Amino acid sequence: MAAKTLGVFDYDQEKAMLVKKSTLLEDNLNKDIDKIKEYVEEYGKNFLVITGSLLATYVLIRLLAKSSDEEKPTKTIPVSSEVYQGQPQQVVHVMKEKEESEIVKQIKISIALFLVSIAKQKLQEFIQKKLETK
Repeated sequence: MAAKTLGVFDYDQEKAMLVKKSTLLEDNLNKDIDKIKEYVEEYGKNFLVITGSLLATYVLIRLLAKSSDEEKPTKTIPVSSEVYQGQPQQVVHVMKEKEESEIVKQIKISIALFLVSIAKQKLQEFIQKKLETK
């Protein structure tokens, strides 16, 4: 009889213990997933704000640099009608690239650095504000 009592196994008790352990693991896993979601949401928003600010600064600088490149003076030289008798007078457009002076280049660089420093300051204020709200 002693051998039979050693072989007796309480399935209900073991099942209850395993279900309890499974529930505990599921709860811990759900908590970890919620923490990951909060982390991704918070840092994802920060990343998007920073990236958007940098992109806006880049586009603004490119627009400022591009507008000065488009202002190229043109010179119109009429071709003598004696050379082309009987044909309508032709006009030749000579494009001359305008070289920027060093002062203009330095002013553009200063403006770009000023805008980048403002963007940096605003990003730091945003991040500090987010950290204080926690």
